[in-house]
Amino acid sequence: VPVVLTVTHTPGVPEGVDLSWSGNQASYDIYRSTDCAALFANPLTATTNNDYTDASPPQGSLVCYTVLGEAPGPIRQPPSKE
Repeated sequence: VPVVLTVTHTPGVPEGVDLSWSGNQASYDIYRSTDCAALFANPLTATTNNDYTDASPPQGSLVCYTVLGEAPGPIRQPPSKE
């Protein structure tokens, strides 16, 4: 299921950034980087909500964000019928 991410400035907090997204996963990993090619190097945080406020994003440069729904744990193979 694709996640659609919307990014806006937080009203009243000039440096704040509000993220909101679609999706119905149990939890999400949020990634942020000023190097978009290395976006997945370090997760910013995890949340069970469909929104997050980044109150202190890096200033003075392009900041890239992405949100990934966490998949459930490994799926066990059914026992073989031998």
